[in-house]
Amino acid sequence: MDERLYSVWLASAAGMGCARKAKLLRAYGTAEAVYRAPETALAAALEIPLSHLKGLLRHDLKPAEAIIKQCEAGGITLIPFESDAYPARLKTIYDPPTLLYVRGALPPLDDRPVVAVVGTRKASSYGVWCAKTFARDLTRCGAVVVSGLALGVDVCASRGALSAGGPTLAVLGCGVDVAYPRANQDAAAAIAAHGALISEYPPGTRPERSHFPERNRILSGLSDATLVVEAPEKSGAMITACSALEQGRDVYAVPGPVTAESSRGCNRLIRAGAGIANSAFDLLEDYAARYPDTITLTPEEARSEEDMHADGENAAVPSAAPTPPPAPPTEIPVLNAQEQALLSPQQRLLLEHMTPEPLLGDDLADETGLAMPLFLSLMTVLQIQGYARDCGGGYFRALVRLS
Repeated sequence: MDERLYSVWLASAAGMGCARKAKLLRAYGTAEAVYRAPETALAAALEIPLSHLKGLLRHDLKPAEAIIKQCEAGGITLIPFESDAYPARLKTIYDPPTLLYVRGALPPLDDRPVVAVVGTRKASSYGVWCAKTFARDLTRCGAVVVSGLALGVDVCASRGALSAGGPTLAVLGCGVDVAYPRANQDAAAAIAAHGALISEYPPGTRPERSHFPERNRILSGLSDATLVVEAPEKSGAMITACSALEQGRDVYAVPGPVTAESSRGCNRLIRAGAGIANSAFDLLEDYAARYPDTITLTPEEARSEEDMHADGENAAVPSAAPTPPPAPPTEIPVLNAQEQALLSPQQRLLLEHMTPEPLLGDDLADETGLAMPLFLSLMTVLQIQGYARDCGGGYFRALVRLS
């Protein structure tokens, strides 16, 4: 009989978590063997009373048959735990899903680095840029990016990976046939066409609050490393980072302004010992020796102008620089000595090169020699302090001067 049938039955068995189901699968080898095992043997294997086995004692396969028919009608693939197609990394975690529902096709994962890119739903322009750029560079260099397809950082990471032309994955907290969030339907369709949407929930399952913390363990479990781009201290991204640490996986974080609430989680992770990621290459260098045949490191300074300007979905280079907004009045206040003493050397460097007239951020970064992620971080701080303004279109102007 179809092995999927017993896997769906086991996955649907109520009253027992994934960790215990995985323990049975490791002991018996297949879901069918669990189905046919004597109840006393199951209780002994789990070291629990028979009364706790109620879900496993229901041998009705009809609900499982209905789910399989629904999957076949919707083009959804089922990957049981015992299948060779089940990702090897995910099998090793404490509580792996009993089976995976997949829309699309899983790319080869075991011979290349897989990186979960996560962050806040309320991403700043800095977070959006980092998510798209890091994911694009990771994908271009041979890694597979996986996200949770939430609004903000997650979907920007997915779009960045798609713009690089490589496969990417998204793990959902609902059925793979459920459009959630609706704003990301186009990204979900593109991921399914060039990678895979993954869920442990059967088709038709609506998103529930409890699903997302559960989903996070799969995000980190599929991955060698979790990269937190931008996250408050209390957030789903931090839950994913904690799951990664519990699973023995690596955690990296993108540093952000100390005054930005949305970067406090990242900065806290770095203080606790997470790897600092100023670019995708910081992370990939740590995996080059492990995956020599699939990682192609590209120096950051060799990135093309197209890469620097790509918006994550459309990588076309603008035919000309954006037209700057009209210049404001040139009279701006001078910072007093006490205010200037509080500036960091890099903030001072930026203000020395800025003017009351809008200047293109790319030009400012080149003139000061600051890498773009650091430039954007510093510019965010200057804006928070009221010393600079984002004029739109990639232009910035000073609101104060040093002399």
